[in-house]
Amino acid sequence: MEGERSSWLWQWLRNPSLYALVPKLLGAPPASEFTQQYASEFTQQYIAPKKSDKILDIGCGPAAILSTLENAENYVGFDPIENYIVAARAKYGSVPKLSVDRIDTFNLEEEKSFDISLALGVLHHLPDDIADQLMSLASRALKPDGRLITLDTGFTENQPFIARLLAKLDRGASVRTPEAYVLLAERHFRDVNIAVMHDRMRVPYTHVIMTCQQPRQDA
Repeated sequence: MEGERSSWLWQWLRNPSLYALVPKLLGAPPASEFTQQYASEFTQQYIAPKKSDKILDIGCGPAAILSTLENAENYVGFDPIENYIVAARAKYGSVPKLSVDRIDTFNLEEEKSFDISLALGVLHHLPDDIADQLMSLASRALKPDGRLITLDTGFTENQPFIARLLAKLDRGASVRTPEAYVLLAERHFRDVNIAVMHDRMRVPYTHVIMTCQQPRQDA
């Protein structure tokens, strides 16, 4: 993936089982880097999907968020790492639409057709130009009243030492401040709300969550 560190230490995370192990060691199984209980709370609080909502998951990884969704039939997810998609298909079968693809090549069959778009643990892996492509894709995919929800680690003022260290050591090479994430979003969404938390794992860890609404579909 663009913007990832390329040393052997990070390359082994391309194995879905090992990818799942690291969050567990930090106090979180593979549901958007949260504990399973908090993953469900996160889904209810931030994604808040209706059963009929059509969801586009950009950079879905092994599609762990599916375990918290009631309806997989309207889920579309893609990721550039084939191992993740293979693992997701093995776990969830053929009901969700899963594919190996990239942000710049994904075929959006119909614009303004999704109710919700997700980019969970993705933006901090992407340089600004690719992150802008992600925002553009999400805004074009969403209905006028649709929402994009993002989740990333970040750097904040007065951040706990361990949280800052983990952010610096993250596999993603484009960890940003909350303000920088908002700037990325505001080019493509008129309404951007942000939440920052440090206390959702056994160790201090910074989560930056954006809810982006009112897509600028002419951007």
